[in-house]
Amino acid sequence: MRLILLLFLFSLQLSAQRFSKTDSTFGGANRPALLFVNGGFVVADEDRDSLGLLQVGLFDSIGQKIFHKSYDYYGSPDSVRRVSPCFKCFHSDSANYYLAQTDYIRDDSVFVRFTKFDLSLDTVKTTKHLEFQGALPAIWDMVFDTDSTFVVTGLLFRLTNYNKYDLWVAKFDNSFNPIWELRVPDTIPGMNGGYHSEDLVIDQFGSCLVTGRANHYVPTQSNTDHSFAARIDLQTGALKWFYSFNQDLGSQNIAALDNGNGTYSFARMEILGFWPNTINYAYPTRMRLGRIDTSGQVVYDTATGPELPYFRFEDLIRTSDGNFYVAGDIQVLPGNFPITAYKFTPQGDSIWMRSYYHLNDSTDLNHIWAFQEAPDSGFLHIGQLFDWDNDIAPVRIQHFYMLKTDQYGCLQKGCQSIGLEEIRPLQAELRVYPNPTTGVLHLEADLEQEIKYVLYNSLGQAIREGSFKASKTLNITDLNQGVYILQTRSGGRNYHSQKIWLQY
Repeated sequence: MRLILLLFLFSLQLSAQRFSKTDSTFGGANRPALLFVNGGFVVADEDRDSLGLLQVGLFDSIGQKIFHKSYDYYGSPDSVRRVSPCFKCFHSDSANYYLAQTDYIRDDSVFVRFTKFDLSLDTVKTTKHLEFQGALPAIWDMVFDTDSTFVVTGLLFRLTNYNKYDLWVAKFDNSFNPIWELRVPDTIPGMNGGYHSEDLVIDQFGSCLVTGRANHYVPTQSNTDHSFAARIDLQTGALKWFYSFNQDLGSQNIAALDNGNGTYSFARMEILGFWPNTINYAYPTRMRLGRIDTSGQVVYDTATGPELPYFRFEDLIRTSDGNFYVAGDIQVLPGNFPITAYKFTPQGDSIWMRSYYHLNDSTDLNHIWAFQEAPDSGFLHIGQLFDWDNDIAPVRIQHFYMLKTDQYGCLQKGCQSIGLEEIRPLQAELRVYPNPTTGVLHLEADLEQEIKYVLYNSLGQAIREGSFKASKTLNITDLNQGVYILQTRSGGRNYHSQKIWLQY
């Protein structure tokens, strides 16, 4: 207990610290769920090494795991093959945490599980919600309406001559008893697909707005995807209206916010063109910001930001300064997926957009699922990192990943004052050798000004720093064998970052 208290007090002092790190002892297999608590955050994730195992862990504010607990559903009477936490379905009251997830028994058989944990992460109650009207449920969002009731949304898989996905919205009490359930069936004949809800918000007028993607396709042909919005009465579960954004070529995903004045703001990705002869892939895309009122009338729907290659985000949040924020992945051909974050005004004016690789390793693939604004006004993102060059852990490719930036989206302090990219590799101006090294590194630069360097360990901690002009010999024989990151700066910006392999 004393150790945990010391960690908690230490984390409060460093709550503004930025980091980009992995934890190979926790999760890493699926879509992690995120919840802030005093002095840190709680995460629920599927264990990478045992796919029927749910892990729930407490982390301090600098991303150090304090402890975690595991729940093996594979060994339970349910014989769950794998668990899939709903990354937007983690909530708390003063005494308990509430989590929803989708459990897969077979490839074609699933159910939704609701679990209540106490503050020590011990299970208080867990209940599975089985088939609804002959269809299999999966869950994507959960919002508490009051202290005693909550609303969920997701999809219902219905196996017919075609694979159909119906929209599912339901209300439960906090003992997980259903109050009402709504199903909006996909009735388009001769096509696979249906309605994939992605976001849910509760408004100030006794209703909720569900937004998502309507996906319909015929095998061997291109997709036809369009965003949709549906408003549902919270007391009765009645559908008030359903609106489809089908005016453009297509749209990829959508998330919304309640404005409290009879309107909702939304952000969605418009598809600008398709790859020829390709299914389930669109390129390029462009974000559209808009507003829809409580009667289903679109007030405006305009483009904002640059064209992007396949930008996938799963949520839209309002920041403490009143602006909007989304984060997700973009695809950089031929196959890199850096994290991308975009902050903009409610009118759609860009404030900043930044992209991140884990420790600037462009060979890795990142998937950010959950993100929230941190108590210090920075941003915390969690997801998966695929370490394709296998330099984080020799026996593990997939890791639980955390990215914490400041309120300007910076990993390096002060990047918002520089009119350039935060990380801009100029490798021709700097040479670092030998790499791998047995303990001595030579740094040579083609620049005349002073160059500052920082050496980080695999946890993102600075362990060696200094400056030089033209050249520098760096002795690191006192360090343990492993992978380190060397970052160098000149002229106030970070212009080079690379991995260093120390081998004895």
